[in-house]
Amino acid sequence: MANKKENVISVTGYGRLFVVPNYISITISINCCTDSMKTSFVGVNEDMKYLFDLLNKYNIENKLVQIVDLDFSPKY
Repeated sequence: MANKKENVISVTGYGRLFVVPNYISITISINCCTDSMKTSFVGVNEDMKYLFDLLNKYNIENKLVQIVDLDFSPKY
């Protein structure tokens, strides 16, 4: 079979790949400064509830939200 001829086909060109983004990162900071820690905590909770209601309005699941930092300290 040494005399069998092989045929080779070579193709060159350019390719394109179109993808839809599937990741977004948004940083939001919520703070509340009142006369007591308890009142500030209630204020931040109300703002967080509003934020989650807004996310639900746009069909973004709560489990996709990551709370990275919580800081409670007096401000003089």
